[in-house]
Amino acid sequence: MTIIETLSDYFVNLDMEKVSDKTIEKVKLCIIDAVACCMETVTDSRCISAENTVRERGKDRECTVIGRNWRTTASQAACLNAVRGSASSRNDLSRASGSHPGSVIIPAALAEAEVRHADGIRLMKGILAGYEVMIRLGTILMEAHLPSSFRMTAMTAPVGAATAAAVIRGLTPKQTASAISFASNFCMGVNEWAWCGTGEDVYQAG
Repeated sequence: MTIIETLSDYFVNLDMEKVSDKTIEKVKLCIIDAVACCMETVTDSRCISAENTVRERGKDRECTVIGRNWRTTASQAACLNAVRGSASSRNDLSRASGSHPGSVIIPAALAEAEVRHADGIRLMKGILAGYEVMIRLGTILMEAHLPSSFRMTAMTAPVGAATAAAVIRGLTPKQTASAISFASNFCMGVNEWAWCGTGEDVYQAG
């Protein structure tokens, strides 16, 4: 099997009862942290701009916008909550992968879980899978010494989010591998914002 197929098979068939209590607690802390980051950025101008766009486009009312009293589509909620989670500049960091997985994985996972009426165990399983894949990929890319112009969060986020959503949705290993493969086509993003002093990095997360 390919690396993607091997990872997909592992996470789809992962028995959460065999996951350590320490890992479960860490997943819970990551969820709390990501939600807190979203709540902290309600007045950020970039987030307000994203909100205005989402409210215009997201006519369905299937998913929660964290900290707001209105709802939108799953994809728009995941996007907006990721933007808001990134804007706080205190979202979690994986140094090994040079990425911020929580601001991407958790909004995608929460949106998918809400639409699918998934329970907490499936939600945590998806988040665990998303973190693992995103961090593994980022670590490999960091070790490959890519040019500093590439931004690791943007390069790895689509794969992590797709993994989390696929596991929560209950896709088969083959379907999950396909979802990850499709998501790989969206792995892109540069660090020009850091050199120019602009703020589009939060939109990369969305």
